[in-house]
Amino acid sequence: MNVCIRNCPRTVLNLGLNDVLVETLATAVATDLGASNARRFAYDAYRRLLDMFGDVVLGIPRARFEDAVRAFSVLVFTPASPRFQ
Repeated sequence: MNVCIRNCPRTVLNLGLNDVLVETLATAVATDLGASNARRFAYDAYRRLLDMFGDVVLGIPRARFEDAVRAFSVLVFTPASPRFQ
């Protein structure tokens, strides 16, 4: 459900994530989640941040991000992909 409060600006919390810190986050939580789950968690957090920033700040429709993620998932997570095996 998307609720909008009148005259309340939408904001994006600056998490300070970047390419280097995402790897650091994945390493930090690896002992709790396992290495592959930690990377998935870290990069999903980064993806969500970029998605929200694009939508709120740049006005890029969220559907464009969702389409890109879906296309990437098909490439990476298909049985023919070497990363899938």
